[in-house]
Amino acid sequence: MSMQTACPICHTIFKVDEAHLASAQGMVQCGVCGMVFNARLHLQLATEPSPIDMPTQTADQHAEDTPAIVIDEPVAVATEDTPNDIMLAEETAPVKPQIAHDTPATIVTEVTEPLAVDDTSEQVVMTVAPIVFKPTNSRLSRIMAGTFTVLLVGGIVVQISWQYKDYLAARFPVLAPTITNVCTLFGTRIATPQDVSAIQLVNSSFEIDPKNKTNILVNIDITNNADTPLQYPNIALRLTNNTDTLVSARNISVGEYLNLATHKNQIDAHDDQSIQLSIKVPENEEVTGYKIKLF
Repeated sequence: MSMQTACPICHTIFKVDEAHLASAQGMVQCGVCGMVFNARLHLQLATEPSPIDMPTQTADQHAEDTPAIVIDEPVAVATEDTPNDIMLAEETAPVKPQIAHDTPATIVTEVTEPLAVDDTSEQVVMTVAPIVFKPTNSRLSRIMAGTFTVLLVGGIVVQISWQYKDYLAARFPVLAPTITNVCTLFGTRIATPQDVSAIQLVNSSFEIDPKNKTNILVNIDITNNADTPLQYPNIALRLTNNTDTLVSARNISVGEYLNLATHKNQIDAHDDQSIQLSIKVPENEEVTGYKIKLF
C-alpha cells in the first residue's frame, strides 16, 4: 500500500513514501504550481483493486460511468477494437485531471517562511509573514555617542584644571579672576604654587648677631627660575665646627623668617629675594661652617 498527497492549490496528486515525509518533516513543494505544503495534512491512501474484485462492465455502462473529457482540440483515442490506422476523435470539455504522478513532489529541505493553515476551510492558505528588520536610529546613536564623549573629555579637563588651578592662575593671570570665583563657589581659594626645584640658592654668608652674641645670623639670596610666582621655601640650617661636626640644627618655616602679615608668601617669576636667618649656638661651641637646604 502506497501513500498519496494532494496539492491544496492545484489538487495534483503525488505518490510519496515515509522517507520523503521524514526527510523534511513532511514539507514538500508541488512540481506543478510550486506550492509548499505539509504533505502529512493531505495524505491519501492509494489502493489498487485486484482483477478479481474489479466488476465487469459493459461498453454502455462504461460509457455512462466514465465522465466525458473535453479538451480544446480533438484528441485521437485508440481502442483495442480499432485498427491501428483508424482513430476516433472525441471532443470533450476541458477539466483539470487529477493524476497520480510517479515522480514524487519536490522535498523542501529548508522552510524560511511560516505556513498558516486555516482550519475553517479545506483549502490550505499560505500566509507569508515578512521578516521586518527595524533599522537602528544611527543618527540618534551618533548624537548620544558624541554627547557622552564631550562629557567625558570635559570631565577629565575639569578634573585636571582643578588639580592644577593654582598653577593655571599663576601662569595665566587673565584666568585668575574666573578661577578665583569658581574656588569661592566651592569654598576654597587659590594658593600660590610651590616648587622648591625651581628656586635656586644664589649666595649665602653668616655672622655673629651683634644684638645677641650667642646667635649666628645666616644671610641667603634665592632666585625663582620659574615662569610663574612660587611660594617661599622652608629652610633647613645646620652649623658645624672645624671638624665638620654638627653643632646646631634648625628647620625654619616660612612664617618664622617672613612676616606674612605684611608680606605675601610669593616670589614673583624670575625674581630675587634676600633672607636672614637666626640660629642659637650652644655655649663653648665654635662655629666654622654651615649647611643650607631648601625644602
